[in-house]
Amino acid sequence: MALALCTTTSPENAEAFLEGTNLLGWFSLVLAGDVVARKKPDPGIYLLAQERLGLAPEEGVVVEDSRNGLLSALGAGFPVLITPSLYTLDQDYQEARALLPHLGEPGNPAPVLQGPRAGERVVVDLSYLEEVRGWWST
Repeated sequence: MALALCTTTSPENAEAFLEGTNLLGWFSLVLAGDVVARKKPDPGIYLLAQERLGLAPEEGVVVEDSRNGLLSALGAGFPVLITPSLYTLDQDYQEARALLPHLGEPGNPAPVLQGPRAGERVVVDLSYLEEVRGWWST
């Protein structure tokens, strides 16, 4: 499984975030800053990730936190799971395949607000991401 980070923040901020959260080295691909001509909601950053990872859209799932990110990923053909940030709670996510307030963790699963298993509580793991991907293609 390949993980990619596609962000509009600067490469320096992305690296600082990854270092500060001990996630440096977890991602197969990090695309940050101005690697594409237009920022989200343009799909360019996800199309570039798709190309560099050699993926078809149906082989991936995007986890996003904003409407612009949702539109960007949808424009590239990917299903999207949304976990809004404090700054994006009031945005419209009706096109998202799944909407949860957070990804959950053992002992604190997240309520599924929209998508597969709506109304249940889950920990987002590879199995749940596969459900999101499969639910999207039906």
